[in-house]
Amino acid sequence: MVTKEKVKNENEKVIEAAMDFSGDAGKGFENIKQDDLSIPFLSILQALSPELNKQKPEFIKGARAGQIIDSVSGKIVGSDEEPLQFIPCAYRKAFVEWKQRDLGGGFVMIHKDDSILKNTTRNDRMQDILPNGNIVVTTGYMVGLHIYGDEFTRCMISFTSTQLKKVRQWLSIMTSIKLRGKTGSFTPPMYAHIFDISTTPESNAKGTWYGWKIVLNRLLDLPGFVAPAKELMTSNAQLALPAQNDETDSGVTPF
Repeated sequence: MVTKEKVKNENEKVIEAAMDFSGDAGKGFENIKQDDLSIPFLSILQALSPELNKQKPEFIKGARAGQIIDSVSGKIVGSDEEPLQFIPCAYRKAFVEWKQRDLGGGFVMIHKDDSILKNTTRNDRMQDILPNGNIVVTTGYMVGLHIYGDEFTRCMISFTSTQLKKVRQWLSIMTSIKLRGKTGSFTPPMYAHIFDISTTPESNAKGTWYGWKIVLNRLLDLPGFVAPAKELMTSNAQLALPAQNDETDSGVTPF
């Protein structure tokens, strides 16, 4: 059983220093808020991902399509063959505006509610297009803890297009679970679950790609992870949503 004292956050590095800085512990960071920090994305490598292209600076030797990469560390953390364990802590939906690639491409802004969709029309690819030509992509964000052994990393997974149904199924699984308490049955908090996250090949008329595969492992039985999971759940209200161009539909930018 993992104890609270043994649980470590991989983002918090402990090193030996030549000088004693303990008298000024934490100073200089007083004005840093949660939205100033970079939370890693877990994303799926596709056939055309730069990590698989030797000509790109992001190239990772030995990487292949279907693997899961941590966007901050650059580490491969899972694949279609090796699931990673994940504690979901909070879910948010946003509506991300992008420029189309043939119009220059790139992130524009994040809209927090679906009212922006009233200004869009659907094109023949079922994309929501604004009058200025930009695309609004409905995006689901699951924030949680990637756990491995006695360590964890706070991270985020984004879902767009065909993958939105995966996160809806994920939410349905969690909300359908009931536990018996002193006053009757209740829905446990989101962080009470551990899921196995891997990838699976998918295809449609547009091509082939790897999508998410999410399987319930068990209810959380590791006491040391309860506190960081609850903290992440609480702080999520102030967490800034970074833009993520999820290309899981075909391995190429759909914009």
